[in-house]
Amino acid sequence: MLKKNLLAAAVLTGSVLGTSGAAIPAFNKMAHAQTVKSPSAASADQKKAEDVLMKLYKSAHTGKMPVLVHNFKINVTTRAEVYKKIEKPEIPASKKNLFDTYTATMGQGGYAFSYHANGKIAEIRYFGTNVERQQNLGGITNKTLAKKLGRADRILTISKTKEKDYIYKTGGYEIHFVVGKDHTVSHVNLKASK
Repeated sequence: MLKKNLLAAAVLTGSVLGTSGAAIPAFNKMAHAQTVKSPSAASADQKKAEDVLMKLYKSAHTGKMPVLVHNFKINVTTRAEVYKKIEKPEIPASKKNLFDTYTATMGQGGYAFSYHANGKIAEIRYFGTNVERQQNLGGITNKTLAKKLGRADRILTISKTKEKDYIYKTGGYEIHFVVGKDHTVSHVNLKASK
């Protein structure tokens, strides 16, 4: 009886507490089983990722990204208005990087903005979230794009990174889903159609 209680304590605390060490593999198997997502949890993550995709696509028709960026609009909102609403960026634009970048924070996605010479937004870039990424851009693959949005209007290869750029025309705008080597969307760009 005492040995069973010690084994139970070892499993619960993750320590051996004088047992033969048999509890450690049992504990590791239990911990691993709890970190692997069930099919229903993975399906829920996929549904959330698809919801993000559809919000991005729908708002692209208006020249905007979803509400998280305060209804900033391509060719309308100015840099001064962006700074007034969400302050100056953590990483300002430079000669090497033409985007003002706002990094992702607890559950909020990261964004970047490039501007025309007149100070109006030329392009909005969405990086997605870092936490629970599978429920955001990390859950969107090239297959998801085809299933939910149909065939892209154009597919380009970015020579520097070898990423694929799936471009969908949305009226006067186009939304670019940049897919990395892991076959998931790394970021999304929105700009006016050429």
